[in-house]
Amino acid sequence: MVPVRLARVLLALALTLPGALCGEETLGKSSMARCSLFGSNFINTFDQSMYSFAGSCSYLLAGDCQKHSFSIIGDFQDGKRVGLSVYLGEFFDIHVFVNGTVLQGDQSISTPYASKGLYLESQAGYHTLSSEAYGFVARIDGSGNFQVLLSDRYFNKTCGLCGDFNIFSEDDFKTQEGTLTSDPYSFANSWALSSGEQHCQRAAPPSISCNISSETQKGLWEQCQLLKSASVFARCHPLVDPEPFVALCEKMLCPCAQGLQCPCPALLEYARACAQQGMLLYGWMDHSLCRPDCPAGMEYRECVSPCTRTCQSLHINEVCQEQCVDGCSCPEGQLLDDGRCVESAECSCVHSGKRYPPGASLSRDCNTCICRNSLWVCSNEDCPGECLVTGQSHFKSFDNRHFTFSGVCQYLLARDCQDHTFSVIIETVQCADDPDAVCTRSVTVRLPSPHNSLVKLKHGGGVAMDGWDVQIPFLQGDLRIQHTVMASVHLSYGEDLQIDWDGRGRLLVKLSPVYAGRTCGLCGNYNGNQGDDFLTPAGLVEPLVEHFGNAWKLHGDCEDLRKQPTDPCSLNPRLTRFAEEACAILTSPKFQACHDAVGPLPYLQNCHYDVCSCSDGRDCLCDAVATYAAACARRGVHIGWREPGFCALSCPPGQVYLQCGTPCNLTCRSLSYPDEECAEDCLEGCFCPPGLYLDGSGDCVPKAQCPCYHDGEIFQPEDIFSDHHTMCYCEDGFMHCSRAGAPGSLQPEVVLSSPLSHRSKRSLSCRPPMVKLVCPPDNPRAEGLECAKTCQNYDLECVSTGCVSGCLCPLGMVRHENRCVALQRCPCFHQGREYAPGETVKVDCNTCVCRDRKWSCTDHVCDASCSALGLAHYLTFDGLKYLFPGECQYVLVQDYCGSNPGTFRILLGNEGCGYPSLKCRKRVTILVDGGEIELFDGEVMVKKPLKDETHFEVVESGRFITVLLGSGLSVVWDRHLGISVFLKQTYQVGGPPRLPPCGAIYTRCHQLWAGRRCPGEGLPIHSQVGLGHALLGPCTPSSR
Repeated sequence: MVPVRLARVLLALALTLPGALCGEETLGKSSMARCSLFGSNFINTFDQSMYSFAGSCSYLLAGDCQKHSFSIIGDFQDGKRVGLSVYLGEFFDIHVFVNGTVLQGDQSISTPYASKGLYLESQAGYHTLSSEAYGFVARIDGSGNFQVLLSDRYFNKTCGLCGDFNIFSEDDFKTQEGTLTSDPYSFANSWALSSGEQHCQRAAPPSISCNISSETQKGLWEQCQLLKSASVFARCHPLVDPEPFVALCEKMLCPCAQGLQCPCPALLEYARACAQQGMLLYGWMDHSLCRPDCPAGMEYRECVSPCTRTCQSLHINEVCQEQCVDGCSCPEGQLLDDGRCVESAECSCVHSGKRYPPGASLSRDCNTCICRNSLWVCSNEDCPGECLVTGQSHFKSFDNRHFTFSGVCQYLLARDCQDHTFSVIIETVQCADDPDAVCTRSVTVRLPSPHNSLVKLKHGGGVAMDGWDVQIPFLQGDLRIQHTVMASVHLSYGEDLQIDWDGRGRLLVKLSPVYAGRTCGLCGNYNGNQGDDFLTPAGLVEPLVEHFGNAWKLHGDCEDLRKQPTDPCSLNPRLTRFAEEACAILTSPKFQACHDAVGPLPYLQNCHYDVCSCSDGRDCLCDAVATYAAACARRGVHIGWREPGFCALSCPPGQVYLQCGTPCNLTCRSLSYPDEECAEDCLEGCFCPPGLYLDGSGDCVPKAQCPCYHDGEIFQPEDIFSDHHTMCYCEDGFMHCSRAGAPGSLQPEVVLSSPLSHRSKRSLSCRPPMVKLVCPPDNPRAEGLECAKTCQNYDLECVSTGCVSGCLCPLGMVRHENRCVALQRCPCFHQGREYAPGETVKVDCNTCVCRDRKWSCTDHVCDASCSALGLAHYLTFDGLKYLFPGECQYVLVQDYCGSNPGTFRILLGNEGCGYPSLKCRKRVTILVDGGEIELFDGEVMVKKPLKDETHFEVVESGRFITVLLGSGLSVVWDRHLGISVFLKQTYQVGGPPRLPPCGAIYTRCHQLWAGRRCPGEGLPIHSQVGLGHALLGPCTPSSR
């Protein structure tokens, strides 16, 4: 005779074999064990022991009882289940209550949510807590029913009210002390959890009295017998024995006060037990009087996708990797939106965690976005490009690439390299105590009119034109120069070029989209692609910032920057601590409203750098924070961050500090010559109080005390004069005349200084073939040694601050190192090396030849590649590197962009990373040609075959695995945390008519945006965290 235990083991093994059961109403048998708390106070353990327990405390339901990596706790009060809690080790806990409240620690959170490898979402009427890394799923519904599912890795390794999961029910009632009991209450009470604030009272079985008549009880008893007699339940009898459920059902009847619904918890539990074994009991409710409760507008079904169709997932085509569960869902054709079932036209939209109703609009940059069918539909106006120089030589290119370059010289910052309509040149000098700290001293702008002029914006706010200091405002033709606030100067040239200089090192160059793709210099080429921002005049992209910056150096006498200096914070631990604590305000709640509009990370890094290298770290701190606040203000987010004890701004007597003031027409001069085209920007600084105007002495005075500016002269209030039968008088800053005058253009009214005198370089003779140049004393615009041409700067212009006499190479020759060479013998430069004419270098699949100082390259379209490395590092197809430590599943790359139907999607997520008890792994899911391939834990698994298996091949080489998917797509994996995707020309911009890929590591979908966009949402993304969050799979990350 076969022993009972052995028979059960053989039966369990048989039921797990393929083909054990077949039919349309079967699912794959779950590999997880299930424990259920249902009805009024019933528990069904992992090993199918059923008992009742009405507790009044918190009890361990299940967990990792060997390594103690997690615990699942049931919270009871007065005999009723009120909540479910999960603890990960000792430092992370999350609590879900029957009333829908969710807490992480003491903080209220909303769903969906992800943190520490734990995911919380609302699906099919449940709140579900799950973790693939830890191997569990816990569900709670609004009626207080709990379900706990454990991975088979915890076989005989768990404990608590759900038993020990070893397929033997006889030893389920093992107490925390290790003794076996037959009393359910003694067993359950032993797993009570006491704390310093809570002492658990032992629960006792309630007294039972029969609340229903014998006639009613007979009818309900017949309902219980359906588990044995009804055909819909009979299909499951080989898998789940109905007898224990019938006995439980009969036991429920007497104390029940719910009438005809009393048997329903037992019937529902049987249906769920069958589903866990792979058998769906469609139609079981039609054979009974049971209708499980659902929220208003939703309906119960035996098989509901756990990946609920919501308004936010409407356009994502997300991959649902779990089998269906019973539960509540929206009627066919409707979508779940913030807990309500709605038609797609009624869907709301979400941006930066805030929900907007259909029809709502948002302004982003220069565009307007309207919420329609859960999508943001945006206008597609080309927005201006902005290049920023701040602090100690920190740059932000037109395409939003941030970098630091510490060269000391004059550099071409930005130029129209197509039509040469403007150039912007910066002069950098050593600043602060650190010899490696470099600041911007002045800015020079070359403009075609008037007369190919040079406008110099000086330190302190002074302005010079062609060597002559001028007073401002200065208005002539398309050129307008005016003071804005304090020492700041605003220069505009027509409608396409604007420059803001604060007189202390912060510079903003703003270009209209007419210059897109036409610029060059340190600000990049303004083409929407950060990957080629380090393009040099020779035509190649440099990988290192020092080689890129040196290529735009204007003066041959300046030394090249050999290596970008070490971060100063690494040299001074004391300052490092101060910098980290002080700069943390940028990521604090104070600036939270701006984090989506302007990502704080590069500004935080610049703040650390400047504070650590500054002689007075507090001054540099205030400048760094002000830079980020100004960037926020340009995006329409105004932050009041200054406080009396933190970076308070001291204003001159009579002026007041405004966090957001307008610089337009607030001077006495503006009363005579108002600037009708002044941009009403929001600027921080010191302003005259309302009703007062700034006079020429810097005092705030009422309008009645303002002088008048008329035909190049200044008249005091109440002055009267007559000229050619015209009577004029000065009142309220404006000259009133008996007939209208027509003053000409406002010319520089006062010359403050003479041009710089020329300088002579002491040199008695020049070494051949050099020739001597002596600067002419009567030509202030003459150029000398300071503009000597070299092989590197030959194609760049020079801005002379004064002619320098000396030895120059003769005509037709240029200087290279310390000798003169013929122009055609000049080498090319790349990655810090020089190459002789005719030499070649390989760039991807192209060959570049050195000709006439520049690289001439073949124009083959190369395979594009992108990579996800380690836990959080990404390298895009276009060369952008960024850090995003997300905890969810993300779209790595796909071609479901815009309205494109798409052919593939690659998803990835990290699991178990950052926790000592877990192995850190990357899970990659490839969806292509109707199939699903998973790369996980060193193995390639085909979860669903491709329609055409000839398009799928796996090649192993050492520790690397290459997955070939047709002729245009391949994936290389190092079996751990490194993954690279390679695309051929068919998937790239400029290839056959197909939209390019998009996703967390692709940036080309919308090249005209300075920011990045996410598929479906339509809004430009200005931060790396925002980009990652916009490309989620089925979860939302915790806030950071």
